[in-house]
Amino acid sequence: MAYRMVWRDRDWRDEAIAWAERRLAERGRRVSGKAEQIHVVPWSTVLRIPTDRGAVYFKATWPPQRHEAAITEALARWAPDQGTAVLALDRRRGWLLAEDAGPRLREVLAKDRDIRRWHAVLPRYAELQLKTAPHVSELLKLDVPDRRADALAMSYERLLKERSLMRIGLKEGLSAVQHERLRGMVPQVREWAMAISAAIPATIQHDDLHDGQVFVRDGHYRILDWGDACVSHPFYSLSVILRSIAYTFKLGHDAPELAHVREELGRQQAMLGEREKQVENAQQQIQAKEEQAEKLQQQQSDLRNQIALDVKTALINLDSARSQVRVANLGVQLSKEEVDQARDRFNAGVANNIEVIQA
Repeated sequence: MAYRMVWRDRDWRDEAIAWAERRLAERGRRVSGKAEQIHVVPWSTVLRIPTDRGAVYFKATWPPQRHEAAITEALARWAPDQGTAVLALDRRRGWLLAEDAGPRLREVLAKDRDIRRWHAVLPRYAELQLKTAPHVSELLKLDVPDRRADALAMSYERLLKERSLMRIGLKEGLSAVQHERLRGMVPQVREWAMAISAAIPATIQHDDLHDGQVFVRDGHYRILDWGDACVSHPFYSLSVILRSIAYTFKLGHDAPELAHVREELGRQQAMLGEREKQVENAQQQIQAKEEQAEKLQQQQSDLRNQIALDVKTALINLDSARSQVRVANLGVQLSKEEVDQARDRFNAGVANNIEVIQA
């Protein structure tokens, strides 16, 4: 499907800037200068908008990547220290308005070519991935592509069935032998997918993480531009990271510096994974204690209710006994009066002694 690039259209830009101005006004901020369109490519554009409290940035993406705005906003909630502050978004149009995240790592490295800066970025990226792992279902609802291991295995099988895409027998395509060999690997790919899924949980995977996507402000590294992101194995990000580092520092693919980067990301994932496990265990213990306390409180409440019921029942029974005593006393009094009356009649000669005995 073809999409028309509208980023240069005056009407579109005027509408985008007006939207940004309204969103800023809602936050009590005022635009203090002319918006500058600093980035234009077929799939996105970025405008820098000066305000009375510093510059903000507006970004729009083409339809296949409109989920980027929603991803950025979600990550700002789940991992605020690794992302940027989002001021407004329009999910339907894929528009995003965010605070200034600082200069790109690319510009920083141009002045200070120190590979250790990447060593500082990787732990923050690993932490972001771990914080995001529990939110995979939410990411998928935001239309983030599902490229988890089992989904990739199925995609591999579907791709091999598309013979026209494989260009089988053509110069630029696969030979029939190569195609059959790849088809024969389907069971192995399924097995690999299962092994990968069991080892490390899927999470957000940037899929285009190079030095142009990392920003530095106040000594903190923040990762933006999530348009190519997917839900997948966290280590897949290394393919772009390593190429970016190799290009910047002119390293061969087998350079020890790159091996160190791979090891560092794995180590950070393991360390942070262990920390997350400890936190999870602590949370489970807290939850168990809270459930135990709630159970004790319920038992205490039940006991208080039972005591109150027993006391109420005893009082009712006591009142009933008192009533019975009063009735009995009344009966005794009536009987005594009957005896007195019978005796009076006997003494008067009106009745005999049998009546007195019966009374």
